[in-house]
Amino acid sequence: MEFNSKELKQKTKKDLKGKWIFSVFIQLFRFIVPFAMTIIIVSSINLSSSSDSLVMFYVVFYIANYLLMAALNYGVINNTIKLSKGDKVCIKDLWICFSSRGITLLGHSIIMQIKLILWSMLLYIPGFIKFFEYFATPYLLIENENMTSKESFIVSKKITNGHKVELFFLHLSLLGWFILTVVLGYLLMLIMMFIIIYSTYNIFLSICVMIIFVFLFAIIVSTFNLYYQLTLTNAYMFLKNNYDSENSLSIDDEVIDTPISVENIEATDPI
Repeated sequence: MEFNSKELKQKTKKDLKGKWIFSVFIQLFRFIVPFAMTIIIVSSINLSSSSDSLVMFYVVFYIANYLLMAALNYGVINNTIKLSKGDKVCIKDLWICFSSRGITLLGHSIIMQIKLILWSMLLYIPGFIKFFEYFATPYLLIENENMTSKESFIVSKKITNGHKVELFFLHLSLLGWFILTVVLGYLLMLIMMFIIIYSTYNIFLSICVMIIFVFLFAIIVSTFNLYYQLTLTNAYMFLKNNYDSENSLSIDDEVIDTPISVENIEATDPI
């Protein structure tokens, strides 16, 4: 089967038919929760504290924020996997990391980031290649509860073999949506500033306008993120099914039911 970006996008629109509003609403949590947490924590900072205390605070805050964003990203992927399969989706899909699988998923996220940083030190190109090689790892871990992080790297390498350039062009083709989101964001910001200026800086009105426009921008970003992530999920589904059909063997069988094959792959194909 041929990897076709246009067909993947058509499937994305088909998957979202009649589900746009609720799916975007779920995506909103991906942005609202970290934003609300940031506002609450930043507003509680005591600037009179010592510099060492502030540095420690920002370090802890950065780590906590990263883990929360990673957890919600897995939740979004879990949500789009269900959309791609035509299963029923709900808000609790976002909380997959707040289960027994949470440590494995978050640990994998940290390991993958470290790997990408280390590979990127070699003139960026190896890190760029590895980014697409590791593309399928979060999907594999979510779909296969018994799979380890190490196994997901091995299997992802196999199913993305020969498709990295196609994945690159798929990401590139979605760049237009990102640009559109940025343009709409700037337009909203200009409109907001215009209203605030001509409202003679009425504090109550200014706050109301800011809240409304931040919410509208969050909806725009959520819509883009939904389309973007579901398209990537459909790409993963295609690669997985294509690998299964070409090898006449399920990925689940290869990795989970016959772990000996993983050891064999590991011996010949270093990550």
